[in-house]
Amino acid sequence: IVSTTAEGDRVTVEAEGDCMLSNGVRYRNKYHWVVLFRDGKVRQLKEYYDSKYAAECIGAALDAIPRERKSQAEELS
Repeated sequence: IVSTTAEGDRVTVEAEGDCMLSNGVRYRNKYHWVVLFRDGKVRQLKEYYDSKYAAECIGAALDAIPRERKSQAEELS
């Protein structure tokens, strides 16, 4: 987590993720979440990140999964 800000019923979080995918590609992305609370409960969550970059990296990792494992994963979703 890079930073957080809280004001009234609104909290924002800026974060960075860094991991190695199953195909050996390093995945690094930045995230920004805006969370709205009401009566002590989360009422709304907005997430911002580079979705094009995520799709490119994660899609490449999925392509590296053997066909048999991929079809089993799709059956679970």
